[in-house]
Amino acid sequence: MGAVMLLSALAEAGGPPQELWLLDKAPLSSEAYAAAAPEHILNTRARAMGLTAATLDGFARFAASQLGGAETETASAFLPRRLYARFLSEGLERALSALKAQGWAVRRRREEALGARREAGVWTIDTDRGRLRADRLVLAIGPHRFDRFPFAVSPWALSGAAAKASRILIIGAGLTAADAAVRLVALGHQGALILASPGPGLPLAQSHEPQPPALIAPPQPTQSPSALLGGVRRSLAAAAAAGADWRAGMDALRAQTPSLWAALPAAARRRLLQSNRLLAWSRHRHRLPPQTAETLAALQAAGRLSFLRDRVTATIEGGVVFAGAGPAIFDLVVDARGFDISFARNALVKRLIATGAARACPTGFGLAPDARLQVGEDVYAMGAILSGALLETTAAPEIRDQAGRIAVCLIQDAFTRASCLPRR
Repeated sequence: MGAVMLLSALAEAGGPPQELWLLDKAPLSSEAYAAAAPEHILNTRARAMGLTAATLDGFARFAASQLGGAETETASAFLPRRLYARFLSEGLERALSALKAQGWAVRRRREEALGARREAGVWTIDTDRGRLRADRLVLAIGPHRFDRFPFAVSPWALSGAAAKASRILIIGAGLTAADAAVRLVALGHQGALILASPGPGLPLAQSHEPQPPALIAPPQPTQSPSALLGGVRRSLAAAAAAGADWRAGMDALRAQTPSLWAALPAAARRRLLQSNRLLAWSRHRHRLPPQTAETLAALQAAGRLSFLRDRVTATIEGGVVFAGAGPAIFDLVVDARGFDISFARNALVKRLIATGAARACPTGFGLAPDARLQVGEDVYAMGAILSGALLETTAAPEIRDQAGRIAVCLIQDAFTRASCLPRR
């Protein structure tokens, strides 16, 4: 998603033609889009899912044309993720075509960047198929999933055979776990589903109807995690007392989140990211689409879906080992934990940090950007890789903003370089 938004912003800005290399090992490699089933729904309304600030309504218009409905209706709807995957795919091709028409030399390669080094102001990028050179880099890479537990299946590889299992444990209780549960139901599962997580439970639900924006007094920056979380609760309570929906209050805090997060010492941020204390924040912030929430509520009402507040420490053939409850037997185990936002296993990021070409975030999670979203000389980054520094950086609005900012910087850099060329 980040790369598509960046390319769209570059095409829209109309800067001087440049040479552009796009390395994408697989188009739409994010499993959340590439492996989306019909019952997997975006948890954001269509009106907020456009590719650029100027085309914020782009997805709503696209969806209306595809579904045959009115744009006013699709704009406020929570739509299938596979429809958004198609929108991203078409948006990518449209952006590349626009850049070529503007004179850009666009080269797209199905390769993965494994390392990069900067010498004499030029980057040399090592890929799994060769080597190329560039003046600037943009890291628009998504996080890895944690290594799947042995004897567990992927939530993106569920089949009719898996749905025949009677008692199924889903490790995790976030959006991916919810996707796994509704997928199993769609495949015909009739047995028991148990979600296991050390957190407080499933994400809360989005409201069916759009809520008016909330006026909220954000908490004061503090170096104390407890004081910050307490301040957030008080801000939301004050907004609710004034008649605002709590969801609108959470949304109103988004713009302040990076500065509030940055005010915490790096060690405190690291502890929060390594603990379960942010799970309550995520439960309120990353909410379920109404359709998914209703399916899960019906399963709970029927006694088929339950939640176990415990952590899985290991999987064994035919079951798991819980930190608190010990060994337990299940017919099927689905590993639906979230993403590893440390990027500690990413070869490119590891080499950039090891050579000093990129700044590691002092939290130990990802990279540390400056005001221009540069994480090193002539290297920009966006998305989840900035989570340790910004926290709020994985959703479409934040990634779209970052893409627009980086596009402006790249164009400014191009003008600067052009003005510095020797005249003949």
